[in-house]
This record gives sequence, structure tokens and C-alpha cells, in this order.
Amino acid sequence: MADDHSTELQLNHTDNNTTNTNNTSTTSTTKNKSAKIDTPKKQTPTNQLSLNKGLDNQLDIMHLHQSQDHSLS
Repeated sequence: MADDHSTELQLNHTDNNTTNTNNTSTTSTTKNKSAKIDTPKKQTPTNQLSLNKGLDNQLDIMHLHQSQDHSLS
């Protein structure tokens, strides 16, 4: 019984690999889209705040460079 069960698992594994290989464009794309959709759900408020702060800092740097450009002219 145990041998039959492990063989069944191996066959399923092989079928999944074959499907992924043959349908690269559809299967991979679908999996990538689900991964992107699932990722924000795992995002913690702290991580999101850090990300926003990083973007704000980047904008501040851009504004600083623009201010310096105007003062030179």
C-alpha cells in the first residue's frame, strides 16, 4: 500500500511539471498574477509605513535637487 501511495504522489508531481512546461505562457502568468495579488495581504502596516517613508524621502531628495537647480540659474 505504501508503495502505491508514493507512486501516486510522484505521478502527480510529474504531471504538474509537464503542465507548467507545456503551458508556460498561461500557467506561469496566472501563477505570477496570483502571487502579486496575494503579496499585499501579507504586508504589515509597519512595512507599509516604512515603504511610504522611503518614497517620501526620495521625493524630498528630488525636490532638493530641483531647488538647487533653480538657485543656480
